[in-house]
Amino acid sequence: MKKYLLLLITLLMTSNIYAQSLYTAKSYIEQGRYLDAAKQLRPLADGGNAEAQYLAAKLFFEGKGVQKNEQQGIKYATLSADQGYTDAILIIFNYYGETMKERKKALSILTTYMEKLPNLKTGIIGYLAGLYYQLGWDGEIKEDYGWSLIEKTDIFKNAQASNEPSDIMNSYWEYQIKKEKCNNEIEYVEKLFSSGNNSQILAFTNYIVISNFNNDYKGFIKKSQELANQGNTNAAIILLAYYESHNKTMNFIKQKQELAKIAINGNSPMGASLYAKYKRFPCAGDKHQYGTIIWVRPEDGLAGVLAEVNCRLSQVKKKIATMNSETHLFWQQVSAQQLPSLYDTYHKATGDYLRFLSYFWGSDGVYSNAYRYPNWSKHTGVVDSAAHGSLLLLTTINF
Repeated sequence: MKKYLLLLITLLMTSNIYAQSLYTAKSYIEQGRYLDAAKQLRPLADGGNAEAQYLAAKLFFEGKGVQKNEQQGIKYATLSADQGYTDAILIIFNYYGETMKERKKALSILTTYMEKLPNLKTGIIGYLAGLYYQLGWDGEIKEDYGWSLIEKTDIFKNAQASNEPSDIMNSYWEYQIKKEKCNNEIEYVEKLFSSGNNSQILAFTNYIVISNFNNDYKGFIKKSQELANQGNTNAAIILLAYYESHNKTMNFIKQKQELAKIAINGNSPMGASLYAKYKRFPCAGDKHQYGTIIWVRPEDGLAGVLAEVNCRLSQVKKKIATMNSETHLFWQQVSAQQLPSLYDTYHKATGDYLRFLSYFWGSDGVYSNAYRYPNWSKHTGVVDSAAHGSLLLLTTINF
């Protein structure tokens, strides 16, 4: 037991001495005392310390404190790199990469260490490997393979998640557009839509907002809507794609209907498809045989569309405008149990009645039924669930 304790104490003391020596060597380098630094580093490097090996390699490459010797520099850098020390790998890469004839070897250095140490794929090593495969350092340009490496790195993922514009994301989306053989952003969005790649549309429209509108989503929507209203079909297509990818089916239906009409003028296949999809969906403010629609419950039961459109009584407008957050949430997520209260609130304020209207999307058409309170209680199973693609509406009569 005493032997083991003595060994442990010795190891701790040795480790502390090594750390102190390395700190002293780095301090000497900062002061420009390279000869003193080299004397401190040599035993540490020969003893297997990866950082000391890297620093010794730098001194040999630069001829500071020692006679310049690139082979010695490669030796110590390789010893350090073999332990996964990233800066050492980079110094070897840069050494060979400076010479045009050696660039293939430089790239193979990165590839070799990524295969040996897979954790390097997510860092700067993986990023540089991807970049230089794209530039043809392997003897031919391998853009697809290069991007496949870059996409795995933290550098790319951080840029993708950032709300700030970046050169890497600009290059990435230029590559994606070119890869899909599209001439511009509009063609790319149309192609993504035709292939059903909603997640990529979402990512691309986010990129547009970040790069062109400094992450100002409200500004993007406002400007795009203004341009669309002026007949700009490209703006309509991009905004339509944004709404479709960011929102559940039942949200922003009115906007989607209008944008789809504009997009059709630009011969947009997406516009035609979404117009056909949404023209059958009633919206707040639409006239119906049972009255005017004032509320729409979306499929996910959240963020309901509460519209004052065509509400002829000022009391209702005032009631809606002065709702606090709790009441507003009540209107958004109205359940079967809350419908009587909703009915009472509306009826007392207006003397008018509410009707519950249920829509069912079937493969062979649309079916609807309307029930006037209080006779809808037997239908609460439908009201309380948005299953089976049902769209739940409240309408008011006597408009």
